[in-house]
Amino acid sequence: MAKPRVAIIGAGAAGLSCAHELERLGCQPVIYEISRSVGHPFPHTGAILEILFRSITTQDLLAFARQTYDISLMPLNRVKKIIHISANSRSIVQGDLGYLVIRGQLENSIDNQISDSLKNTHILFDHAPDWQKLTKVYDYVVVATARKDIPASLGLWQDTVSTSIMGAIVLGSFDENTLSIWLNNDYTNKGYAYLAPYNSKRASLVLCVANIDTEQLPAYWKKFFTIEKFNFTVVEEFQTTLTAGLVYPHKVKNLYFAGVSGGFIDPLLGMGAFPSIASGVIAARSTIYHLDYEKEISFLINLIKKVNNIRNAFIKLNNTDINRLIAILGLPGVQQLIYRTKINVIDHIHSLINLW
Repeated sequence: MAKPRVAIIGAGAAGLSCAHELERLGCQPVIYEISRSVGHPFPHTGAILEILFRSITTQDLLAFARQTYDISLMPLNRVKKIIHISANSRSIVQGDLGYLVIRGQLENSIDNQISDSLKNTHILFDHAPDWQKLTKVYDYVVVATARKDIPASLGLWQDTVSTSIMGAIVLGSFDENTLSIWLNNDYTNKGYAYLAPYNSKRASLVLCVANIDTEQLPAYWKKFFTIEKFNFTVVEEFQTTLTAGLVYPHKVKNLYFAGVSGGFIDPLLGMGAFPSIASGVIAARSTIYHLDYEKEISFLINLIKKVNNIRNAFIKLNNTDINRLIAILGLPGVQQLIYRTKINVIDHIHSLINLW
């Protein structure tokens, strides 16, 4: 049988994973990428935390991705400790909690790892195609960008949170297996901040401030440094925006939506690597096998909606409430239940919120 002609818009984790699966199934897709390289334009370290995805699998997440999606990734490090920090509280949890990974244009980023595995995909860099024209030229078009413009133009997009992001590569002394997360409304405005090391001397420090004008972001960044009394050496800074949203439907005629443009990003902590990979692969399989894409991705959609409801409850908390929450997370019994078992935390929290 003749294989379909498939175009992919976006060379991030979702688009590259889609291309990888299409190649495996005998296709030669074309990727249109607006920038000059794959991945995020701003290299940074991020995390894949297993606690968020227990409704999908209790298996090791990278092993699951390898076995289920044929995507093999080499992480930067294991996350063995997470430090939660609020205005007046701190808790530390330890265990096998997930992975630190590099995103963006560095050589060992997960984006480049997937890109390096491609053999027959043609990537057109510096291309911002007319998606409507592509739908007439190709059998299928998979939109896998980090923007909402295409689904929004079709009336498929509903904003959940708009985040202004400022980050930096900082120098200091770091534990390579520790992820630090700050929850303090004084400088996050219902958002969050995190520090994820590259190595013992270099780390990504990222501040995500919710629902502000981008012109205000430097003031929040300065307040972040002042309140937390950082003495890091800042090597390089970047500033960007990211909007998370809900999309429906995820397929219109021969147009599929994956990755961030399909709403596949955790709206609580902004972690989208795993959902992007999964949605990209499933979109590829749906084009080849004529699957019901909406049905195939329903497990991801349900997870994203539950996390969004948790975020809607979280944004009602003030700093005093967050202090109490962080203190509760530090209790030995709570840590044992949440982090040392495979209990589906998201579903339980979501059920409690609905009862409340």
